[in-house]
Amino acid sequence: MRRILVFCSTILGVALTLALIMSVTSSLPVARAEDADIYAAATHGDLNKVQKFLQADPTLLNAPDNDGRTPLLYACSWGHANVVKWLLEKGAEVNIRDKDNRIPLHWAAGMGFDDVVAVLLEHKSDLTAKDKDARTPLDMATAKNQDKVVAQLREAEKNQAGNPAEPPKPIYPTRVNPIDGAEMILVPAGEFIMGSDAPGTPDSEKPAHKVYLDAFWVYKNPVTVAQYRNFCKANGDKRMPGQTPAWGWVDNHPIVSVSWKDALDYALWAGGLLPTEAQWEKAARGTDGRTYPWGNDWDATKCNSKESNTNKTVAIGSFPTGASPYGVLDMAGNVDEWCLDWLDSNYYASTPPRNPTGPKDPPDPTKNGGLQPSRVRRGGNYTTDTKWMYSAHRNGIYPVSYNPKVGFRVVIPLAAK
Repeated sequence: MRRILVFCSTILGVALTLALIMSVTSSLPVARAEDADIYAAATHGDLNKVQKFLQADPTLLNAPDNDGRTPLLYACSWGHANVVKWLLEKGAEVNIRDKDNRIPLHWAAGMGFDDVVAVLLEHKSDLTAKDKDARTPLDMATAKNQDKVVAQLREAEKNQAGNPAEPPKPIYPTRVNPIDGAEMILVPAGEFIMGSDAPGTPDSEKPAHKVYLDAFWVYKNPVTVAQYRNFCKANGDKRMPGQTPAWGWVDNHPIVSVSWKDALDYALWAGGLLPTEAQWEKAARGTDGRTYPWGNDWDATKCNSKESNTNKTVAIGSFPTGASPYGVLDMAGNVDEWCLDWLDSNYYASTPPRNPTGPKDPPDPTKNGGLQPSRVRRGGNYTTDTKWMYSAHRNGIYPVSYNPKVGFRVVIPLAAK
C-alpha cells in the first residue's frame, strides 16, 4: 500500500511540474523563420537583421504585429538583452502593452531573464503594471519561482519607495488600417466595469457589473467625411448621405447622417464591425469604472457638448485632453456613435459575463418600456446636456435614422489580418 502511495505521489509531482512548465510557455510568442520580418529577427535575437528592418522602415519600432506584440516584446520574451537594450536606446516604448495588457517586464520576469529585467529597470519600466489577470511582473516571477528576478524586482521596489514618482501612463500599441488609413488603438483583453449604480442612473444602466472582453482594435477617432467619401468611391452602389448638415461636408469632421446599415457596411468594408455596446464602453472608460473618458469630474473643455455652444461637429482630435485611458478620442461629445447591439433596457439583468453582443433579436416593445426596436448609440453629441455625457449612459435610435448628430467608429478583432 505504501509503495502505491509513493508511486501516486510521484506521478502527482510530475504532473504538477508539467503544469507549471505549460503555464510558463503556453502563451510564449511562437518563433518564426528568422528572415520573415522584424518580429522574427527580434525573436531569434539577430540584432543585425533588426537594425536592417528598422533602417528600411523606422515606423516598425513600436508597431505591433497581428498578435498585438512589438519587436521589443518579442526580444524580451526570448531573453535577448542586447536587442532589448538597442531597441530601447532607439526609442522603443518600455511600458507598451500587448493584447493581455502585459508590458515587456511581465514577459522577462515570468521567463526569468534577469539580464533583460536589469535593462528594462534601467529604462524605468513600470513595476506596478498589471496584466489582464491583475498580476504585476513580481507576481509572475514569484509564481514561476524565478528567485533571482524576484530579488531584483523587490530591490527595485525598495529603491522606488525611497524615491516615489507618479506611475508611468500605460502605452497601448497603435497601427493604421491600410484600407482607409484610420489609426487604431489596441484595447487589451480583460475585465472592466460596465454600467453604473450612481444615484439618478436609469434602471436600464444598472447594475454596474464586470464584463470580460477579448482584445480588439478600435479606431482612435470617429470615421471622417473624407474616409466615408472614399468608401463611396470604392463602392459604386454607395453615396454620400442625402442630408447635408448645415455646416457642409468638412473632410476632417466625423461623418453624420448615416443609417445603422450604412455604418455597418463601411465597417465591413474596412475589415471590421461596429463596436458592441460593451466594446464601446470599455474603450471609453477603461477598467477603473470612471465616469467620463478622462476621469470622474465633469470638464466641459474636454469635449464638444452643449456647453461648447458650437451647435455643430468639430474636427476629430480637437479635444486631446478628453482622451480615454487607451487614448481613444471623442468618446464623449461631438457625435453619438452607432453600436452593433439592439437596445434592450433589461439586458444588464442577464448580460453574459464574456464578450456580450446584445440581444439576438429586437426586444419586444411591450417588455422594453414601450421602445420601438432601436440600435444602441453611445457617447453624446454637440447638443447633449451635461447630465447625459457620462460613459455608462445608454441610448438608442431607429436603425433607419439619418441623424446629423450620429456618426460611428470601427472595431477590428485582434486576430484579423
